[in-house]
Amino acid sequence: MGEIIRVYKDSAFPADILLLRSEGVDGYCYVETKSLDGETNLKLKLAPPELNDKYIHQSKKDVFENMNVTVEGDPPNANLYSYSGTWKENGQEPLKLNVDNCCWRGMTLRNTESVVGLVVYTGHDTTIQMNNSKARYKMSKIMKSTGMKIWQIFTLQFIIALTAAVIGTMMNDTKKVGWNRDYLHHRQTEE
Repeated sequence: MGEIIRVYKDSAFPADILLLRSEGVDGYCYVETKSLDGETNLKLKLAPPELNDKYIHQSKKDVFENMNVTVEGDPPNANLYSYSGTWKENGQEPLKLNVDNCCWRGMTLRNTESVVGLVVYTGHDTTIQMNNSKARYKMSKIMKSTGMKIWQIFTLQFIIALTAAVIGTMMNDTKKVGWNRDYLHHRQTEE
């Protein structure tokens, strides 16, 4: 965080950045957000005019090395469509920042030669990482009802098998007792 980076045309943004300067007309640049929200149309982003005008005509290295700036903003969150913050430089009036001044990691710069920005979030704090969650298991209504029916059939078959086993055991015990009685009775009559 706090590093100044340059992103060139057709390159992906490596971190969440606040635009300081754009080589596009009036500080505008176009970004593609399909890796974040699935949309393929280009979105317009803007380097704040106060910053773009100030830094575009000066020597790049000297200006950015000698900056004394405080940037305050929202804590990292998963919302792609909101950001609010302030840019405070050497006791000047604070400059308000919003989501139009930010490019999130995963966006791709299009139709603009390059932009310069201040890194505000990196790693797991980036918006794309915050939106990256485990895919949940999806089941259709048919799968749910089929699963329920299978459990009902299994339970019914278990009850039928258990009942049949109990009845079979009772009948077998009854036959054994009867057979033993008949066998003994038959033996006694022979003697």
